[in-house]
Amino acid sequence: MGWMKSWTRRLGLGVALVALTACGGNEGAEDGETTNAAAPGDKITINTDPFPSTYAPPASGSILIENASLLMQDGDIVAFGTEVERPEDERLLVI
Repeated sequence: MGWMKSWTRRLGLGVALVALTACGGNEGAEDGETTNAAAPGDKITINTDPFPSTYAPPASGSILIENASLLMQDGDIVAFGTEVERPEDERLLVI
């Protein structure tokens, strides 16, 4: 069993070493240089809308509501239906 532990340790070290060397990057760069950085004075632009909306509202036809009442107070719809009770102080508009 001792040989198995040392074998898995060596394998783990080998995998870690390969992973670290693969992350190296900067091939061909001089000491202290980076190859993917912008040069001084280069204009860098940032996309302000990287994920533009593709939403389009669904097409809708005409809607007709018959024999119903709509009660509004202060610009808000308070009640809607066939059995809406009208408060005494409300104005009735029949269209």
